[in-house]
Amino acid sequence: MRRWVRSIHITVCCCSAQTAVQGLQARGILVVASAGNDGLSTDTQAHIPSSLPVANVISVAAIDKPPVLSVLSVLTNKLALPLWSGSNYGTHTVHIAAPGVQV
Repeated sequence: MRRWVRSIHITVCCCSAQTAVQGLQARGILVVASAGNDGLSTDTQAHIPSSLPVANVISVAAIDKPPVLSVLSVLTNKLALPLWSGSNYGTHTVHIAAPGVQV
């Protein structure tokens, strides 16, 4: 099976982008997209393609330090992620975070 990795930048309107991403979904292609670097909530301000409501899109926020394990993180079963101040964020539209500063 061939695996292709492509980097794309979508500059079309939201409807066209959603149609394009749905076409990729139909072919079984996963889209991993930056959440954006505006410091905004993508729950309230769309960032294309990362905040499209399509199942094959994974939105990635940027962190600027390694995850921190603390008592609170053990109690809540979550790591405290030091999100980079310029990274977009969203409870419903951002799925994961990864190093994005001085990488």
